[in-house]
Amino acid sequence: MKIPVLVDLQQEVNRLYIAGSKFAPNDPRLKKLVPTLDAMAQKAPIFKKLSENVTALIESNEQESAQHLFEVGNLLYAILYTQVEQKIESTTEQKELTPLVSLNNSSTRLKFNQLKPVIEALSQSNPGRYEIIREAFENKLLLDSRFYPYVAKAVNDKYADLSFYIIHTVIPAIGTPIVPFMLNQVTYEDNSSNIKTIEALYNAGYPHLLKILDKIVENEDTTKLLGTALSLYKAFPVREEVLYKYTTNKNAAVREGAFHALAQLNTEKSIEHLLHLLDTKKTAIYQETILTELGKIETKKHFLTEVFNIVKQRVDEVINDIKDKKTSNSSYSYHSLLRLPLTLIDGDSSDRSINFLFETAIVILKDYKNFNYQITHILETIDSLPLEKRKKLYDDIMSTIKDKPYFTPKNSPLERFVEKYFMVCIDTRVDADTLYNNFNPLLSNNLLAISSFERVLNLDSSKYTKAEDSYQLSSKWDSLLLKQLAPDLQSKHLYRRNTSFVMMIYIMVYFKHSVKEIETFIKDNSTIELYDHRKQYFEEYKAAN
Repeated sequence: MKIPVLVDLQQEVNRLYIAGSKFAPNDPRLKKLVPTLDAMAQKAPIFKKLSENVTALIESNEQESAQHLFEVGNLLYAILYTQVEQKIESTTEQKELTPLVSLNNSSTRLKFNQLKPVIEALSQSNPGRYEIIREAFENKLLLDSRFYPYVAKAVNDKYADLSFYIIHTVIPAIGTPIVPFMLNQVTYEDNSSNIKTIEALYNAGYPHLLKILDKIVENEDTTKLLGTALSLYKAFPVREEVLYKYTTNKNAAVREGAFHALAQLNTEKSIEHLLHLLDTKKTAIYQETILTELGKIETKKHFLTEVFNIVKQRVDEVINDIKDKKTSNSSYSYHSLLRLPLTLIDGDSSDRSINFLFETAIVILKDYKNFNYQITHILETIDSLPLEKRKKLYDDIMSTIKDKPYFTPKNSPLERFVEKYFMVCIDTRVDADTLYNNFNPLLSNNLLAISSFERVLNLDSSKYTKAEDSYQLSSKWDSLLLKQLAPDLQSKHLYRRNTSFVMMIYIMVYFKHSVKEIETFIKDNSTIELYDHRKQYFEEYKAAN
């Protein structure tokens, strides 16, 4: 048991340690303690020595006070140490201490001048920090374990792009070593901070994540956080049965989480359940969400007859609504209700899907006055087919429509189809003369846009590089293309004039016109600006020839 006067003296000594020894001379608080210390000195010599030291401290000047305070403090703490027997008994089971980061996962190879700017970028709000962090990650600097606390905190950075980059790029690369730094951020409240942390733990590969998800789902007192937890059940097939009861939840975030997990689990029962909802829940919010999630499935979706039937039914319904003027052909809902079902048969090269795409494309091309951009969704789905089957489908469509009345420049969906068909012919290496004979009339009749040649001409490049296996157009295109573009050099529109000028130079380079001829052409059109990177292209051609 400590003696009260010694406890009081300890408080005063600590006060003077902080305030400074210069306040000790003539200190009234110290003076009050001296009589008690003198009385105790009669019982033990050590207290007499302590009383003398305190008196000396009180009577000292500012220059001597520090030494006297030091002597009082040393003697006082020595006495206090002998007054108490301390026996510490733990009330909890003793466990071996383990570091947050094991030595195997620890890396501290960086110097301080490399750490400092990255730590500041992770923890402050300075401009340009996203690039600093991205560069640090690409150079593998963020694998230094001293960054882990800052990376974990940056999961909830107020800059959304940086937070997304940390969660989906940086943390998966670090993996489980960062988990201990994120666990204390989980509070189970329904806010974006918890949602991001849960997603980050999933991306880090936290082996005990299921316990956290189960706790969120069992509480059922959140919505957005619950939706996130349900969506992450996609990694835990043992929780499939739990998901079904949430697919009709009144909250959209909760439903969408369940839809996503069931689609990704991709079992016979989960897909059957989602298809059942498509048939029974006709509201747009159900339809779009379920179709979107089904469209993300990578395997097995093409083998389900039920899925194909739904795609066909949805597309037919939308097309009929357009034809019957029940909905606008430019409305957002129309586009999504047509695009989403088609994503379900992306890559499906079965005869039934190819026949369906053929029939749908013919309907849109034939009834072009009611349709415009809708052909794009059909063409995107056709582009997901293997190249040879894609080419055959385009051939079949072209042979069906080429002699029809609607094969006209007024048909804007047809122009998009022709451009895609042209590129497929190039990709399949159709004979150069055959390509010219088939598409020359289409170019002359304004059904093939001259912009379709840009990729072949390497127009998106600023360097004169020609791959050995690149497609070589027939030389018959040379004069035809130049003739087609020449009138645009006199256009009142600056963009058209410049674009045509550059394209003509690329055409002359492609068909190997002489350097002198090209230089003369550029000089004759000197009023049209040729940008530096385009000049570089010609200069490289000039040097090579």
